[in-house]
Amino acid sequence: MIGHLHGTIVDITGNALIVSTMGVGYEVSCKDTLVTKTLVDDHISLFTHLAVRENALDLYGFETKEELEFFQLLITISGIGPKVGLSILNATTPQDLYTAIKNKDTSVLTKVSGIGKKNAEKIVLELQNKIDQFAGSFNEEQSGIDLEVFEALEALGYDTRSIQETLKNPSLGDLETSAKIKQAIKLLGK
Repeated sequence: MIGHLHGTIVDITGNALIVSTMGVGYEVSCKDTLVTKTLVDDHISLFTHLAVRENALDLYGFETKEELEFFQLLITISGIGPKVGLSILNATTPQDLYTAIKNKDTSVLTKVSGIGKKNAEKIVLELQNKIDQFAGSFNEEQSGIDLEVFEALEALGYDTRSIQETLKNPSLGDLETSAKIKQAIKLLGK
C-alpha cells in the first residue's frame, strides 16, 4: 500500500500529477484545485490512496490527511467509487461536506455530476454516524457561517481556492456574516 508520496512533479496530465520519487514516477489523480495550482518542478507531499482494480492500480492523492479520510469514507458506500469520491471532493471542502452531512443537507452533493437526490440521501444517511471522528476538526457553528460566506463569494465569481485561502485569514474571525463577506471581498481584491 502506498500511503504517502513526497517528490517532484515531472508532468501534469488532465487531473493527474506525475510525481517522481526516488527515480520512479507515480501518476496520482488529484483534486482539480491542486492540479491547477501546481507547476512542473514543484516539490509536493501527498497523502495517497491506492485503489486496486482487476486491471489497474490507481493512485489518488490529497494535500491533507483530512481530505484522504473523507475520500476513504465516501468510497465505502456502495456505488461510490474513487472517481465519484474525487468528484465530490472537487465540488466541496471536507468541512462543508461534514456540515452538510450533519445537517442532512443533500444540496451540496447533488451539485456533483452523476449524483442524484437518491444517491445524495444515501451518502448522507450512511455517513451520518461515521463522521464523528471529524467533530473536533471543525467548529460546527463557524462552518455554517463560512458556508454562507463561501457561497456568496462563489456567486460573485471568485474561484474556490482563493475563497478557501481567504476564509483562513484571522481578520475574519469573529465577524458577522455580512461583515465577513465585505472583509473577504477586500482581501480577495488585494
